[in-house]
Amino acid sequence: MKKITDEDPGRDTRQVAVIDARGRSAVYTGKRVIDRNNDPKDLVHLGGYAGHVTGENFSVQGNTLASDEVVKAMAAAYERSKGSMAERLMDALDAGQSKGGDTRGMESAGLLVVKPIPPGSDSTVERIVDVRVDDAENPFKELRRLLDMTLGVPQKLSDRAATLAKDGRHQEAIAEMQKALAINPRAENLMYALAQRYTQAGDTTKALEQLGMA
Repeated sequence: MKKITDEDPGRDTRQVAVIDARGRSAVYTGKRVIDRNNDPKDLVHLGGYAGHVTGENFSVQGNTLASDEVVKAMAAAYERSKGSMAERLMDALDAGQSKGGDTRGMESAGLLVVKPIPPGSDSTVERIVDVRVDDAENPFKELRRLLDMTLGVPQKLSDRAATLAKDGRHQEAIAEMQKALAINPRAENLMYALAQRYTQAGDTTKALEQLGMA
């Protein structure tokens, strides 16, 4: 990190982070990143906090942020979150936004998770999760929906609903199917499964409605 910043005449306005294979981090936030943020002639970067937080196996950094609480919340959420790498990253994004996020508002978001390339593989990268939202009023909400679809959450909910229905817990089964459709509202197989759950609950009218939609 010292080498690349020492050799860069524009280093004072840069922000960069790297993590090695052992989980060690090196981060650089230039001393003029904040000065630049407060330059009224620089409308792109006007206002906000610039800084970073690092820990074992992660680094959080940003500029034009509402305050240092943004990166602190992201770090804390990542450390305490459970589940897959993608889910932990998503939790960190949501936590940062809960503290004000970017002073310029929200527009886009993305998640990329890769795994090591096996020896002898012809692949250049092994993507596990690669989802993005380029333009949305609430990009994190849409990103979460896309992530849930990528991770197969709707089908898991559908499978759970079928199990609940077998146990006679029809209203709970219907609720699980409604959650699945909220994630993937155009999936005809989920509509059909919800129709089955309504049928098992004795609600023929709603069952026919779902079949018609499917």
